[in-house]
Amino acid sequence: MTNTIPALIVGFLLFIALTVRALRKTIGLALVVFGALISLTFIGVLIGLPMVLIGGFLLFVGKK
Repeated sequence: MTNTIPALIVGFLLFIALTVRALRKTIGLALVVFGALISLTFIGVLIGLPMVLIGGFLLFVGKK
């Protein structure tokens, strides 16, 4: 029960991010930048690398 509300919020934000092009590009760029900064440490690579990959996906996915 306690995990359903955050999961719904994340799902809704992901839906909005995938449908609105400008927001998708902004989130993608932010994830790439923050992921690159976080991955400068050895432990941060575990969090930063997926952030960079997801950010890159959001930057390049969508209709032309």
